Amino acid sequence: MQPIVRLLGSLLAAAIAVVLLAVPPADAATVSLVLQAPEAVRPGTSVPVVATLTQDGVPVAGATVEVEQQDGATWLPAGTALTDADGVARTTVPSSGTTMVLRARYAGTVSNQATVTVRPVTSTLAVAAPRAIVDEQAGTIAVAWTGADGLPVTGTVLVLQHVAGRPWTRLTTRSTDANGRLAVVVRPRVDTWYRVAGAAGTGWLAPPSQDRAIDNRPPLRPVVLPAQAPRPTRLPAQRRASGAGANVVVRAIPATVWNRMTGISWHRGCVARSSLRYLETNYWGFDGYRHRGELVVRASVAYKYRAAMSRLYAARVPIRAMYLPDRFGYSRKSGGANDYASMRADNTSAFNCRWVTGSPGRRSPHASGRSIDINPFENPYYSAEGWLPNTWWRHRQIGLYAWKTGSHPVVRIMRASGFAWTYGTFDAQHFDGRYLQRRVGD
Repeated sequence: MQPIVRLLGSLLAAAIAVVLLAVPPADAATVSLVLQAPEAVRPGTSVPVVATLTQDGVPVAGATVEVEQQDGATWLPAGTALTDADGVARTTVPSSGTTMVLRARYAGTVSNQATVTVRPVTSTLAVAAPRAIVDEQAGTIAVAWTGADGLPVTGTVLVLQHVAGRPWTRLTTRSTDANGRLAVVVRPRVDTWYRVAGAAGTGWLAPPSQDRAIDNRPPLRPVVLPAQAPRPTRLPAQRRASGAGANVVVRAIPATVWNRMTGISWHRGCVARSSLRYLETNYWGFDGYRHRGELVVRASVAYKYRAAMSRLYAARVPIRAMYLPDRFGYSRKSGGANDYASMRADNTSAFNCRWVTGSPGRRSPHASGRSIDINPFENPYYSAEGWLPNTWWRHRQIGLYAWKTGSHPVVRIMRASGFAWTYGTFDAQHFDGRYLQRRVGD
């Protein structure tokens, strides 16, 4: 009987033990570990990894979380991090290959797996530029280069510029900074388009280029002629000014200029080359821009021309053009450079070894290099042939560019510079510096 009782007792004890094992302890805890990582990263960058550790829904702080990376059938250590007060552990893992599989581990708890694709990201170049810049002033092109992942791109940027009628040209090649930023200072002298393109890198794809137009605007308001006024023959605008102020430069006539003159504004029997000088000066054009003009003048009165050009510039007197008259070719009717064509184009000029316009055979004061015609189209000349180059302007005085009285600013400036308004309103364009006067300061 006792053996039977002992056997029954053993079976009952075993049954109770099985039941006890099947029921979890009342103090057992539920641990959760969740891993987060971006779906894709650039080559050469680090993968930001975030692991969140909770126990029974409560953050676990100060715990060491291990991050592992799969290598075939093996999981290799990739980094560790401590959880903060919110139970969050943050670390980074260097990117490698084309696909990465990561997981986190804490004690005996393993997180979910996160798959990260390693590939170049698309990127965007945002370009900001002023709509307009006043001529000779500076403006800034601001570039911001950002990847599709929201991270800045530090790479090579090519800045191109384009002017109407010309091909695109390289302005500069620069690199964006750590924030993907770049600033390029530009000084466009005409309406200019800018294109910014990025070079492809190991971590990003080059974006399409973007164009920005900057309108070049004149420093002064352009001259607006009366609607009914005739227009002169159109000339191409002279090159833009260089240097500050009038920047008058007087020198011996260069060979290239002399070759242009010979046989047109100068020929055998005219004043010697050594007695002439080549003058370059800045002037304010009818278009409101500063331009660089040229004159050939007599050496002995070059200082008067220097003073006159400086004062006309300072007073902002508009001058249409200031080409050497040789531009208009030789004229048998003029006996030198074609003064008829020069006047029709409203061209300001000085030396021209020719006859008096309208009086063939009679040598002009311009042959000496001491005379200058300013804005001849708006300030006509009464010749033996009548009013030249037009009759509309013969008695009209408007603004600073057309004068018919001795009190006009241009007449006063020329007189103060040592020139005579020799023929008054019958040849308002004409000024002579042939008279002996005290030297005028520059």
